[in-house]
Amino acid sequence: MDTRQLEYILTIAEEKNLTRAADRLFLTQSALSQQLSKLEAEGLPPLFTRHKGEMQLTDAGKIYINGARSILKIKGDAQEALKDLSQAKIHHIHIGVCRLFQPLYYERILPWLKRSYPDVEVTAVTPKLGQVRNLLENNEIDLALFASRQRNKFLKYIPLQEDELVTAFLPALEGAPLPLALPAPDTHLRQLADEACGNAQQLMPIYAEPEDLRSAIALAKMGECAALIPKSLVRGTGLACSSLNPPFHYQNTIVIRRGTPLPIIRDICDWIQRYGFRDGCQA
Repeated sequence: MDTRQLEYILTIAEEKNLTRAADRLFLTQSALSQQLSKLEAEGLPPLFTRHKGEMQLTDAGKIYINGARSILKIKGDAQEALKDLSQAKIHHIHIGVCRLFQPLYYERILPWLKRSYPDVEVTAVTPKLGQVRNLLENNEIDLALFASRQRNKFLKYIPLQEDELVTAFLPALEGAPLPLALPAPDTHLRQLADEACGNAQQLMPIYAEPEDLRSAIALAKMGECAALIPKSLVRGTGLACSSLNPPFHYQNTIVIRRGTPLPIIRDICDWIQRYGFRDGCQA
């Protein structure tokens, strides 16, 4: 059995609510509900009943939960023992995080690292444009999170979410010749923006070059300009968006050195691939 299913059921039992449990697990409610239905389809009796808006354990559910806790404890103890063995000399890791991913890193990835590796010091570095390869090759960082369309044969690229650079604007201003708010110069996203603008058939004047993409979004919401931003950031802003001509897609990636990564680096990459981009990359 996939131990993730055990974690799902334990979380539902602790939260007593599918929505809260799904949020805690970085899943959608429908995905979590499907996992629960899948278990019951395997012949298990119902594990939960609904009472006064809460998910309550049935007698079968209580038996299942006790067994799940025992299995997960054995798994956790084994992982800790292996971690102690493999990480005995690892006390500090360095992660390169471009500005686009800093909210994601500090709000989601770093808290998980602190919980999973409390004895390992973690330092975030903001690589300058063109520095990622040198930092990795010189062992100054252990992995990097950044957005790029370029590849280097000496590095390993682990694909994450694909995104698209779009112009975002107030719906009432659609079709208006608006100037652009671009990402700040000398950043990885600005490199993509410059490439996108170079490819685009219509190029508008630059209105602003804010350090923070949230500032670009704020300017667009004021009607001052259109913001050239990742499409994943448009959701929930109230802005409309339009693809460039031609559309400009790029890949969010984890970059590591080639070869066999250290167990902790492999764990970080696996976790980011599985959970880090559940809701996109937030500005």
